[in-house]
Amino acid sequence: MADVNMDRLRELAGHLRDACRQLHELGKLGEAGFLSDAKAVNSAKYLLTV
Repeated sequence: MADVNMDRLRELAGHLRDACRQLHELGKLGEAGFLSDAKAVNSAKYLLTV
């Protein structure tokens, strides 16, 4: 089994934290505001995928 690359793991964890932060911000729009903003919906889809 290969050794764990801790630097890479920290980098990926940072990306995950950033995506969660951005999703949290999108959540502040409220349901109606979020669903009426195609850019917000597409951003959320991307952030969840990545």
